[in-house]
Parts: sequence; structure tokens; C-alpha cells
Amino acid sequence: MLHFSKVLHLLDHERYYCASALAQQLNVPRAAIYACIDKIESLGIPISRARGSGYRLCRPLDLLSKAAIFRQLPNDLKAQLDSIHCLHEIDSTNRYAGQLPTPAGGFFSLVAAEAQTSGRGRRARRWVSPYAANVTMSIVWSLQGRVQAAGILSPLLACCIVQSLQKAGVSGLGLKWPNDIYSRGKKLAGILIECRPGAGAGCKMVIGIGVNVGMSQWPDVMIDQAWTDIISNTQNWRVSRSTLVAHLTDHIIKSLMAFECGDHMEIINEWRKRDITWGKNVQIHAADNIHAGIARGIDAQGRLLLETSNRLRKISVGEVSLRVSQ
Repeated sequence: MLHFSKVLHLLDHERYYCASALAQQLNVPRAAIYACIDKIESLGIPISRARGSGYRLCRPLDLLSKAAIFRQLPNDLKAQLDSIHCLHEIDSTNRYAGQLPTPAGGFFSLVAAEAQTSGRGRRARRWVSPYAANVTMSIVWSLQGRVQAAGILSPLLACCIVQSLQKAGVSGLGLKWPNDIYSRGKKLAGILIECRPGAGAGCKMVIGIGVNVGMSQWPDVMIDQAWTDIISNTQNWRVSRSTLVAHLTDHIIKSLMAFECGDHMEIINEWRKRDITWGKNVQIHAADNIHAGIARGIDAQGRLLLETSNRLRKISVGEVSLRVSQ
């Protein structure tokens, strides 16, 4: 059965392709081409149809390339790569990545997807990702020997993503505890870290990363919070999604290696520079309780420091969400 991606890779936005020519090139009946066109449109990708001319994309698509991602990884990371998976459509890259074998210490696996239908953020929120619009990826890593200090990883990797985006030309970035990346007051990217028991003293870490790249080009996206994307905030954006995946992977793996060596304390100062809630009145929503106070950054364990009227509370990673008071 012909996979729709084979037709999608032949189409572009500059010229029409007739069904008979596509069928001949792929050595399939025209009915298979029609089915693939219907599937492509069902993914929300607009196609222009012209009688006698055929089909063309209404706008260019930046499709992921496994070869391009691998080529742009530094040589030392290529040697550490256990496996790389580029998927067309998946419910959740974290779920898929969690089913992969745990890499040996110092090695990693990478999963990236064109579209994610049931992605998860913190507190079971959905992470929407239309086809070829965002970067949706997961990294599998075997964390060795520092599991007890893993609370700092969320803010550490959030800072790491900011550095990657800056390198790619994105500016105006801020951080919101524990691991959200904001641009001009709206959410641009986020992380979901899952840790599962592994061999020996380590654990299997699945690190999900979502970055909104071109989602503003999809008018029907429904999200229950203020969001933005790179294209809306960056002039002349020319970095491919494959390149961005390679940059993010490079920064994240190197940060994980540094963390295992105990080299992460500078993250507290780095976080403070980017913290969009520092010194502001905030509310912490934890289970059935709401705590109000002034945000004072994070401590060495990655906990949020909340100054209240009578003490400095330490809020643990993963237990609360943060809302800036009105």
C-alpha cells in the first residue's frame, strides 16, 4: 500500500503535478494517488486542485529529514547515537520513545515526528502539533548515578533550549518555572521529562521537547493557553526544522553529560537572568491548595522559592503550576 509521504515528497508549491504522472513515477494506479491526496488533506495540509493540471501544495512545507538531522550532529554525538527515528504521525513521541530499548550509559536515542496527535504536557495537558508545523521530539537517555538530584533537570534543560533557540536566531526569550519557554509573554516551547527505573542505580529518562515553529500558519489550531511560534517572532526565519532538531539534541546531550559530572550549578544564575516571574506576585496551584507570594527564583534542587508573609517556601518540581497574579 502506497504511503502518503511518497506523494507528499514529490509535491511542491510552485507547480502542479497530474495524478497520471505521479502514478507513473511511483508505479502505482491513479486510485492510489487520489487516496494519498485525500490523506494529505485530512492532515490539514492545503492542496490546490486544478482541472487538467493536477495538484500542488498551497504553501511550502519544511519536512524533517533523518539524514539531515544526523549530518548536522557533531561527530562526537554521532558516535553516541544509539538510534534515530523520524516518524510521520504519532500519538506521542514520549510514548514511542519510552518503548525503545534503554541505551547504554553515555548513549542516546532520538525520536522526532512530523505530527503528534496526543502529545502531553505537564499535568496531562495536550501538546498540539500539526503536520510539519513544529519541532516535536523525544530523547532517551540512561541517567547514571545522579537520580537523586534530577529535580534540577527541568530548569537545566529549559535553559538549554533557550541557548539552542538563541543560536538559531530567536530572541526575546524568557523562562517560567519549571520548564516553559516564553516569547513576549506567550508560550513558545516546553519540556516533559519522564523517569523510569533502569538497570543498576540509573533510570531511563525520556525527555520530550515541543517547540512551536510555524503553527501560526495553521488557523484551526485550538489551544487553551496563550501561545506563539518562532515565525511570528523572528524576521527572515530560515532555519529548517531538521537543523533545529540537531541543535536541540546537541545542547541537551551535552547538558546531560555535564549534569552527570556535577557541573550544573551555574544554571541558577542563568535561570535568574531569564526568569519572567522573578520578584513578581504569583500564585502556586498545588492539588487543592493555592499559595500566594513573591517568586524568588530556584534553589540548587530546582525548587521554586516562594516568599510568603512568614517564610520562604520551597515548591518541588512537577507538583505545581504557576500563574502570575493579576
